[in-house]
Amino acid sequence: MAAAVLIGSIVVPALAADDNPAAPGGVFSKMIGGKEWRVEPIAGTNNFKVTWGDKTVTWSPKPWQPRELQQQGPSYYWKIFGEKTPYYPMDKTMDERAKLDGQDVERGWVLVEDTSQMLDWKGGFCFDIISAGGEVRTRCGIEWKRAYLRPEYKAVRNSTTPPLLNKRFIVLTAPRSVRGIGFLTFVYDDPVKEQDGWLYLPSVRKVRRLATASKQDYFAGTPLRNEDLPQTSPYNHNYKVLRLELMDDPGPKQWGFGDSGWEKKEERLDGIGCPHWVVEVTPKESDYWFAKKIQWVNMFTFGVDQEFAYDKNGEVIRVGWYNHRPATLIDPNVPPSYLIFSTDSFFDTRTGYKSVFWGAHRRKNVPWEESFFDTKFSEDLFNPDLLTNEYTSTTQYGPTPANWVLSEDPWPQDPAVVTKP
Repeated sequence: MAAAVLIGSIVVPALAADDNPAAPGGVFSKMIGGKEWRVEPIAGTNNFKVTWGDKTVTWSPKPWQPRELQQQGPSYYWKIFGEKTPYYPMDKTMDERAKLDGQDVERGWVLVEDTSQMLDWKGGFCFDIISAGGEVRTRCGIEWKRAYLRPEYKAVRNSTTPPLLNKRFIVLTAPRSVRGIGFLTFVYDDPVKEQDGWLYLPSVRKVRRLATASKQDYFAGTPLRNEDLPQTSPYNHNYKVLRLELMDDPGPKQWGFGDSGWEKKEERLDGIGCPHWVVEVTPKESDYWFAKKIQWVNMFTFGVDQEFAYDKNGEVIRVGWYNHRPATLIDPNVPPSYLIFSTDSFFDTRTGYKSVFWGAHRRKNVPWEESFFDTKFSEDLFNPDLLTNEYTSTTQYGPTPANWVLSEDPWPQDPAVVTKP
């Protein structure tokens, strides 16, 4: 994952009045996949009417969104992500993207998540685990990740057979009961070769090689599975594009929260009004934790914006959504096509457990909150033999601050329930 503070402004070129949908009567129009994508303000409101092909949705600004997105509506996505860039997967025009098959879409999603356009990324994150009874536990960590498609890493990419796709290293830093637990993953650019994974447990100072079957295990007590994080490979399953469509808000009831008002105080689904690939995911293995997933993948960002997982009876067993933003929101010196995540949220309908992942910037007084791009940190960081060094030791990061202040609970809780590290 990547961490980011997603409140603030982004530096974008000034727009001419006739190209600015926020201007009176301004209409933004582009052709995508042979159909007009049209964004126009609705008079007397802050909302926008968005049309693509035969579908129309109403887009409304939300308080957690960047200022430019609120002002420009979904045309903001085109200005930041609609033009091709030098690096995969955004080195394709929007028309070229509309022709991609499911495997290419998934590979693009995985690589965007794993910094395919960056040289590398390091940053902090936190996540809450909320039980069905409302008990909240908080965990924080640091992640280092690198994709190997950039020319600068050609030699490392080709140092293995099959070639490397990405590496990521996650270590938990707080609270002290989980501090030092590390996860290291190598993913290969091959439909047959399984990813390699290692787990380090500081309590016994042992590195354990993770079995392939561990992909299905729950990750750190959340509704996520190891295959979601950190063992992400674009070849784990079969992927089929069912259709292209303009995404609308599914509404709070779809996420298991009813009309609780949760969406008013915490980030929800992004990508409303954007063209999406609707991708069906089916496991290659006959006995798996899900029978089918349906993912809405944003054609601008290559990010999965929402996802539903189903069992063999067609019942929804997990829902999730992701938020993605330009990295310029936290570092104005990086290209705007660099993507970072804001909030990833998941709900397990069978256990009632929920979790929300966000950047450590959302917590106050957390010393490991910084995000760094293109730092070219050493490849030695990804050496499984060095996991026992406990890279994120108390010497480097210090103890968890006594005045560590947590953000509000992501879902409404009983007033007597206290969020604590």
